[in-house]
Amino acid sequence: MADTTSSGPRRTAIVIAVVLLLLVGLFLARCHSRETAPAAGTAANPAPIPSPTPTPTLRAGLEVVNRDPAAGLLTIHDRGTGETIQIRTAEATPETIEAAIAAQVKARARTPTPSPVSQASAPAAVTLAFVPNPTPTPTSPPTAGGVAPALPSPSPTPRPPESSGLPSYVPQYPGATTVTLSGLSEKGSAHGAYVFTTSDLPDKVGSFYAQKVTESGLTVIVNVAGTDKNGATFTLIAEDAATSRSLSLTAAIEDGRTRGSIEFTGR
Repeated sequence: MADTTSSGPRRTAIVIAVVLLLLVGLFLARCHSRETAPAAGTAANPAPIPSPTPTPTLRAGLEVVNRDPAAGLLTIHDRGTGETIQIRTAEATPETIEAAIAAQVKARARTPTPSPVSQASAPAAVTLAFVPNPTPTPTSPPTAGGVAPALPSPSPTPRPPESSGLPSYVPQYPGATTVTLSGLSEKGSAHGAYVFTTSDLPDKVGSFYAQKVTESGLTVIVNVAGTDKNGATFTLIAEDAATSRSLSLTAAIEDGRTRGSIEFTGR
C-alpha cells in the first residue's frame, strides 16, 4: 500500500517549484523586452523630418552662395553682372530672381537727372549775384521825326515743363533729404523720378513703399532684399495694368546712408 502521508508534501513542493520557475521566466522575459525595445524617435518610430523648400532652377551664370533656413532667405550671385541679391525662399522663382537682378543693375547704372526747375532757375540766380554793375541797354538816338526806332523784343525765356509733383502712391519718404525730384505731366499722364537719402535701412524704405502701393491698388511683383559691396539693398517693383500705373524702387547704402531711387508712371 502507497505511503500517502509523504506524497502530499511532495506535491506541494513540486507545485511551489513550478510556480517559482514560471515567475522567474516571466521576470527574465520582461527584462529582455525592455532591453530590446527601440527608443522613441529611433528607426522603429523615426521622428518626421521636415522637407526643405526646393531651390528654384537657376539659369547658367547664377549660383546660390548661401542658404538661411531660419530666416527663409537665399543669397544668389550673378557671375555675369557681379550682382548679389537676397530673396525670400518662398518667393524665389526664375522670374522674380531675374527681375530683382535687372532692377539692381539698372539702379547702379542710372545717373540721376537734375530737376528741370533747378536747371532753369539756379544758373540765373548765380549770375545775378555776381554782376555788381549791370551795363544799361543802349538806346538808339531819335530819328529826324523825333520817333525812336523800335528795338527788337528779347527772345522769350524758355519755361520748364509743367511739374505735377509726385502721385499719391509715391509720397516723399518721411524725414528724407531730396536729391532730385522731377514729376512731369504730359497729356494727362504723369511720369518722373524721385531720388532721396535717409538714415533708415533699405528694407525699411522698401516696406514703407510696399505698403503705400498696396493701399493704392497696385500689385507688388518684386519685393526682395539684397546685398552689394556696401551693404544691404532692396528692390521693389509694383504695377497696376488697369490704370497704367507702375513704380520701380531700388535702395542701397552709399556713404553710410540709404539712397533711394524711384521711377514711376501714371497718376
